[in-house]
Amino acid sequence: MGKFSAMLSKNRPLSVVVLLSAFFAKVKQGLRAGLELGLGAISLLCFSFGFLFVANTSLALSVDGHVKAQAVYSAFDQDSAFVQSLGETNLDALMNSRVNLRHSVNTFSFAADYELATYASPKLGVSEAGAVDMNLLPSDKQRFFNFTQTVYEEGDYAIVQRLDRAALTYSGDKVVAKIGRQALSWGNGLMFSAMDLVNPFDPIAIDKEYKAGDDMLYAQILNDGGSDWQFAWVLRRDEQGEHHSDVDSFAAKYHGFSELGEYDLLFMQHYGDTVIGAGAAINVGGSVLRTDLVNQHSDGANYLNAVASLSYSWTSMNKPMSAMLEYYHNDYGLAERPYSAQAIAANPELAKRLARGELYNLGRDYIGASWLLELHPLWNFSPNAFVNLNDSSALLQLLNLWDLSQNTRLTLSLNKGLGERGTEFTGPEYLPGQYYSQSWSFYGEFGWYF
Repeated sequence: MGKFSAMLSKNRPLSVVVLLSAFFAKVKQGLRAGLELGLGAISLLCFSFGFLFVANTSLALSVDGHVKAQAVYSAFDQDSAFVQSLGETNLDALMNSRVNLRHSVNTFSFAADYELATYASPKLGVSEAGAVDMNLLPSDKQRFFNFTQTVYEEGDYAIVQRLDRAALTYSGDKVVAKIGRQALSWGNGLMFSAMDLVNPFDPIAIDKEYKAGDDMLYAQILNDGGSDWQFAWVLRRDEQGEHHSDVDSFAAKYHGFSELGEYDLLFMQHYGDTVIGAGAAINVGGSVLRTDLVNQHSDGANYLNAVASLSYSWTSMNKPMSAMLEYYHNDYGLAERPYSAQAIAANPELAKRLARGELYNLGRDYIGASWLLELHPLWNFSPNAFVNLNDSSALLQLLNLWDLSQNTRLTLSLNKGLGERGTEFTGPEYLPGQYYSQSWSFYGEFGWYF
């Protein structure tokens, strides 16, 4: 917490400059010839421009952020593959501090978001449990720039610092351009995602406040009438640390309007696959219908992923309420039970997308349902359900959000998987009689914002 406190001291802009300089020194070591040298030179100009903003204390600097204490308590059944490594119960704890710096001069702006996270978990002392990688720590191994550093790691404890955002933006009347680490979110899915292929959230994740950033070039061209074109080039490295176009993403998306509502058209090259998609959001009788349809051509085959949801808001007993029902189809998913480690390994298209965090679901067809009830202006209660239609398993979440004050929030969630053994939400089979199973879990988070 000392480094975090220093960020808030009188000289915090200079402290951030030192941190950014150290990160950029490491970046320069990884720059290659040709394209990488060119991008490195451009990045040097961008970060130098950003440093000028931050270091000059006479310039107004916007600073905000949070400190979050998170904990997850999990209970395992006797036939769980995790019992031998973790015991019948497990507690994961995280203290996450984030400082967001913003500054603008005329048409240019610079953003740098720093995170310092302290982890305490028995999983850190276990490399694998039932052939599952238990590493909780974030990594930039396959990002173009390495802005993540493990400061300390021993036994059940680790400290990691990283830059989750570091980008220079130009904002003109008709053009917006960004270079650096930033987040990209496309698509109309509310619980599941078909069009969002760059670091999508896990559908069952509870903390979705910040999406992980990637290193990219981004541009938006605004048209008369409100429509726009967006372009993105996401740069990555392969498992050997080399950069080449086969692991990059090149995307163009058009967002337009019609008499019925809004629509999107997507054209993308993603890890060498050709992606074409379309989406829409339409008002239907007071509710909103959202849908995405995405076709991916990979290794000579076409895979069709889709999501469609209907959401509606109303007031009952003087309480604001909203509900949502969403269908999701994942063409990469397993076609039949039982779900097992062997079945996943035998489906390489699914396995590689699970490994790179692009997909999180094992089956093909899902229903997601959510109901949000405002019990008090400062207290929201939301039961959520994720149902695998192919194996009849489900995950139930009972989510509570309390705004304790203007700057503090408490989040609590009870999570329970339902279904037979060998199904997705009660645990695929690892070995005969052993499953990747979890009986239930409890999530708690206290956040302070400044």
